[in-house]
Amino acid sequence: MMLTSVIQFSLGLAVVSGEGLSWRLLRHPILISVVVAVVMVVFQIRLPAWLQNSVALIGDLTIPMMLITLGVSLSQLRVRDAGGGLVFAAARLLLGFGAAWLVCELAGVEGVLRGVILIQSTMPVAVFNYLLAQTYRQGPETVAAMVVFSTLLSFLTLPLLLIVALP
Repeated sequence: MMLTSVIQFSLGLAVVSGEGLSWRLLRHPILISVVVAVVMVVFQIRLPAWLQNSVALIGDLTIPMMLITLGVSLSQLRVRDAGGGLVFAAARLLLGFGAAWLVCELAGVEGVLRGVILIQSTMPVAVFNYLLAQTYRQGPETVAAMVVFSTLLSFLTLPLLLIVALP
């Protein structure tokens, strides 16, 4: 999760914002929290119970808020956005599987680890991508459609993927 967050909120933001890597992007709260979390783990620092509870409550609110935001966007989804969303969703699942398979082949990864990598790489488009597209005005309607269609496609392809991925 930490590695994914660092990549998404540094390189990912550099791409979606069109700014490239800049100090402004590297000061993103997610990246700062990753650094704080690493320091806390390394030095075995624990938050006081009252602060831990507050942070947990705020963190637990984020997923429902993202889903509500996505729902509002989906209620305004047009057919023209749905077509591109379906194409990109299918491409994302196929390219994710292809890239994971290639990495596993080149690295000689076998067994359960190979299955985990293949399955993780073919998961649907994350809701957070919609929020990034909305924030940087980069086709949020198409990204919302991608989230929906990649989730639906995953329901259809996951049984086959489990047969292929798990020994």
